[in-house]
Amino acid sequence: MSAPAAPAAAGDDPLALWWFEVPMPSWRLAADGWQGNRAAQDWLSEQQPPPEAWSQVLARLAEAPTDRPCLLTLAPPGIALQFTPQALGAAQGWWLQRFELGSSGLVSVTELLELLRGHGPVGSLVRDLDTGIGQWDGDVFEMLGVPPAQGTPDFEQALAMVHEADRAAFLERHQVLSAEPGRYSLRFRVRRPDGQTRHLLSLTEVLAARGGHGRRLVSLLFDETDSVVRHQAEREASDDLSSVLAMAGVSVWRVDVATQTVQFNEAGYRMIGLPAREAPMPLAEVRALIHPDDLARVVNAAAEASHSQSVVDVMARYRDGDSGWRRLLTRRVARRDADGVVRTLLGVSLDLSELSQERDRALALMDRMRLVTDAIGVGFWWRDLDGGLLEWDQQMYRLHHRDPSEGTPSLDEFLERHVHALDRPMLIDRQRRHISEWPATSEITFRILTPEGQTRWIQSWTQRHWREGHRLSFGMHVDVTAQREAQWQAERERERDRFAIEAAGIGVWEVPLDGRQARWSPSMYALFGRPPTESVSPLRVMAEALDRGALADTREALRRCRLHGRDFRVEHAVKWPDGSQRWLLSFGRLQCDSAGQPMAVTGVAIDITGRRRSEELARERDRAEQASLAKSALMARVSHELRTPMNAVLGFAELMALDALSATQQERLRCIRAAGGHLMELIDDLLSLSRADAAGTHLTTQPVPVSEVLAEVCQWVDALAQAHGVQIEARQAMNTAAWVQADRRRLGQVLTNLLTNAIKYNRAGGQVWIELSGADLDGTPAWSMAVRDNGRGLSPEQQVHLFEPFNRLGAEREGIPGNGIGLSIVRQLITDMGGRLAVSSQIGQGSVFRVDLAAVVPPEQSTVPASRQGTARSPVPPSAPTQGPIEVLYVEDNAVNELLVSQALSLRPRFHLRTAGDGAEGLALAARHAPRIVLLDMQLPDCHGLELLQRMRQLPALAGSRFMALSANAMPDDMQAALAAGFHDYWTKPLDVQRFLDDMDAQAAQLGR
Repeated sequence: MSAPAAPAAAGDDPLALWWFEVPMPSWRLAADGWQGNRAAQDWLSEQQPPPEAWSQVLARLAEAPTDRPCLLTLAPPGIALQFTPQALGAAQGWWLQRFELGSSGLVSVTELLELLRGHGPVGSLVRDLDTGIGQWDGDVFEMLGVPPAQGTPDFEQALAMVHEADRAAFLERHQVLSAEPGRYSLRFRVRRPDGQTRHLLSLTEVLAARGGHGRRLVSLLFDETDSVVRHQAEREASDDLSSVLAMAGVSVWRVDVATQTVQFNEAGYRMIGLPAREAPMPLAEVRALIHPDDLARVVNAAAEASHSQSVVDVMARYRDGDSGWRRLLTRRVARRDADGVVRTLLGVSLDLSELSQERDRALALMDRMRLVTDAIGVGFWWRDLDGGLLEWDQQMYRLHHRDPSEGTPSLDEFLERHVHALDRPMLIDRQRRHISEWPATSEITFRILTPEGQTRWIQSWTQRHWREGHRLSFGMHVDVTAQREAQWQAERERERDRFAIEAAGIGVWEVPLDGRQARWSPSMYALFGRPPTESVSPLRVMAEALDRGALADTREALRRCRLHGRDFRVEHAVKWPDGSQRWLLSFGRLQCDSAGQPMAVTGVAIDITGRRRSEELARERDRAEQASLAKSALMARVSHELRTPMNAVLGFAELMALDALSATQQERLRCIRAAGGHLMELIDDLLSLSRADAAGTHLTTQPVPVSEVLAEVCQWVDALAQAHGVQIEARQAMNTAAWVQADRRRLGQVLTNLLTNAIKYNRAGGQVWIELSGADLDGTPAWSMAVRDNGRGLSPEQQVHLFEPFNRLGAEREGIPGNGIGLSIVRQLITDMGGRLAVSSQIGQGSVFRVDLAAVVPPEQSTVPASRQGTARSPVPPSAPTQGPIEVLYVEDNAVNELLVSQALSLRPRFHLRTAGDGAEGLALAARHAPRIVLLDMQLPDCHGLELLQRMRQLPALAGSRFMALSANAMPDDMQAALAAGFHDYWTKPLDVQRFLDDMDAQAAQLGR
């Protein structure tokens, strides 16, 4: 049997390369006969069996079943051999697991396997030291945290993974030991891509160049991280027992040097076939159990440990109590006292008699190497073109969906049966050329057809060599269907992106910086109003479409982008050939070559005409809203300025009505009061209309009892109904327990307006009915409040213009008072409360105005009716009047308003009034006299009423006082802000004198509560 040569290069079959270098004797049956690996050659050199006897062993091994171990006898010299089968690619291999030398017991076939013991994860690698090409098994990839898909890195990449603290020493050691063939070990750390640091042990052999091929490095890598961490913990232990237990494998023992006795743990006695005992065992008795041939080594190991600080190992045979021998690996270390005198030898023993663990680990190592190719889906093949040989590994059969029992196909069969018909002519042509030219390497992608009719893509790499006059080729196949589909998907996505860009009207442009002409996409020409087939250069199109300022801005932006790397961004107006104008936004970035030199500015352009127009419309809307707000503010200010004098007009007119006047004077006074009331209605309506027109009315809706609001409204309009001779019928509505979601004050305003119109535009002796019924409002329950009259009615033409502001439909010619904006306000208020307003009318029969509002469940306590001043205020429960004079302070800068309040309160002698013209004076009077009731105007010369309120509330003497806001500001926001700040009530001017006095009485009743 000839010894096989080592595989030629790193690119050879990794499985064959691994088989040749693995440290376990193995033989495989190849086409030219039996071949042995390097360990097998060493074993034969060491044992030197007779050639004829060894040939008989190989002949019997060739006929042995391959599904179970085989036990053969080599005679002479009478050696029992145990072989384990293992498939090695296309060849059948046998591993020599153990051999028996006469009656000497079982002997390990390779010392290298003992290195695997106790080292945890192990992987193997091979690297060609001349080319740098390497091959890792799957365990190395897993150990170093590198995805196998990345392939085996070159030496420089692998060196970068060595821990920075170990890298220099590792490189120096590698360079020294790689210079000459030999075996060596090296411990070092690596840093994985995930940041973990691992401790590795490398057992390496450097193989000399053979047959003209380069030097190779073969290594076994052991991950010792767990062991290193464990030993670091062991070193931290302080007592001997912890150290021994940390080293314990099977047997733990202790030799007392002074008494020459040995103490074993229970497992130690079992190992030497003796029952456990509590008393130490004499050392001489233990040594009597050692095989005579090994006794000297054990004694010498003890002496060596006693004279050094190191751990000393020795392998020896011990009697096991059954007339047999156990091979034990013993490890000992000396422990000394403070004077350095050896007191004890601490040690452990490992039973290496059984080789099952070593066999399993060796087989697992072989399986891992075999599964490397399976794990990454790579199929390997080998071909001797001139010898007519072709071999596939198992993965090749799987890749091409071929049953291994059919054997390796010929080239013609492979092309005809497995290659897709569309690619077959191309592959046939390539095969002819490659056979003729025999290139060193080649690569191709082709399709195959599976038995199920599926198309798969195969990537093939091939290397070719001439050896001893034979053309040899080998390579690998990988299924790249997923990658091809990903490429197609990416191309489809790029095509969709191009379509989306074109469909969205996005123009793409590029301006080279080497003086070449700018390039535009068809959509870019379209953005300038030009056809996509435009032959005019982009620079000329821009010169015709942009004004000078826009061209200058564009050039400056390009200059900044080129010189400073800033992003390109400009907005400019574009004049189209038809004279229309569009707005474009262009933005881009500087593109550089691999050396970092600027090449071009590329970017996109989009039409932002719509956005620019929207922005302009938004600015116009903002200006309109500002104008509306200014108008609303003006109306509010006008209302305030009008209410102030009207306060005097109506207030003093009411006081005069209390005087003894002649009939003529009373008539004149009635005219003054009627005109003033009408003017106040107009002011209130204008104020409401301005608020609605500015930004909508801000309402606070809550559950409101309709009957209570109707009662108040009917009371307010009763005098008007009597004056016009109109009868109001509301009993049905008054007796219906209906609650709606509304703003109570605004609901009263709505019903007051509708009832007032029903009275004013009715006939003498007419009637008005208020009816309440259930309804549906957009699918939700509602209450419908109808105001029906039997007056003149409205024509269809009048109903069309009914809600136009200031359009009184001709009633102004009949002398009926009004301003024509009430119904506009009513409709706005109903809309803001989420309701619905409807009208139906016929000439001569009357009109029906119907208000629908959402129905709600009554709360546990109903809302208190609004103040009789007609403004928002805190509820005032009734109480008995306070006895004695009541100090009242009124802070008001208007003398007429001050006089009106003074004369009104003169009708209530128990109120003692003091007045102040500004906030400072008012604060001083409050501190001096401690008024029980404080009336504050909100617009004072030196401060605002809210600020003055806060100052007064800080005075301890005013802790129980009542504070009233008395102002011509009738805006709801002002009222809510005042009540939130701490005012007990908010009264608006002009004052109804009688109601003012009633409210003062009510506030006085609250004092002391």
